[in-house]
Amino acid sequence: MKHEDYAEVRNCYSRGDLIKEYEELYNKKGTWIFRGHKNEVWDLMTTLERLTCIIKPENFLSFEFGLLRKFKREFHLYSQRAPNFYDLIEWFSLMQHHGTPTRLLDCTYSFYVATYFALEDVEYNEENGAVWAINCQWLEDKLTNKYPHFKKAFTQSDRHLQSPKNLKKIINTSGVIRINPYYMHERLSVQQGCFLLSGNITEPFVNNLLASAGSRKELKKHLFKFVIKIKVNKSLRKEILKDLFRMNITRTSLFPGIDGYASSLKVSSYIFPEIFIPGKEYFKFIKLKKG
Repeated sequence: MKHEDYAEVRNCYSRGDLIKEYEELYNKKGTWIFRGHKNEVWDLMTTLERLTCIIKPENFLSFEFGLLRKFKREFHLYSQRAPNFYDLIEWFSLMQHHGTPTRLLDCTYSFYVATYFALEDVEYNEENGAVWAINCQWLEDKLTNKYPHFKKAFTQSDRHLQSPKNLKKIINTSGVIRINPYYMHERLSVQQGCFLLSGNITEPFVNNLLASAGSRKELKKHLFKFVIKIKVNKSLRKEILKDLFRMNITRTSLFPGIDGYASSLKVSSYIFPEIFIPGKEYFKFIKLKKG
């Protein structure tokens, strides 16, 4: 299925185009969340869904809970605090955070953070990036109106689906809903992150979106894809990354710790190569080695 079949696709040829699209979106009703893709051709897929090359979709549920069981049993080796045994949203969040495939799709409330993720990897320098935007308030309203038995539990008493009874109502339902664990880890917090939870993982994520929306036409009103036209404007990636750097949106800020700082140097060397000038001690070292 082409993206144009279920999403409103807009092309952005400059920083101004991108900001204009965001401002227009900001003025629309609803609560918008975003996701950045390094390549415009990538589909909206969960990390679990990407495993179709080795696992049949009809076996995803069994496989998912096998992963969950394994992760739970050994998590205590790496952390002093473990979530409540039945709080699957927090477990899934931690699994996603540490690289285990899950039914969750990473998103952010920040358009600029999503834009950074779309453009940060300079190894994709010849590819158009893309920022997806979805009205998650509309998504929630559609799902809770469609399934009244789910509405009261999710919107009033158990917003984070900590109860297994309430979680089962969405896990056994075709649809998508925005969710966050009650206890958020650091990276999720600093990235202004949230998740989209896919209910029926035997079906593709996009099919779950369509199940919530009811039709492709309806979904297109609330799902946008902004294509950042790097192939046409070769300097666009660098221009936007410089702007985001001045806004302190870098790997250093989004991934606290030495790993985030170290990986941020790749982007820094791309947008500010002039700052990577070796000191006198380096030249002295080279001279000594040569001698």
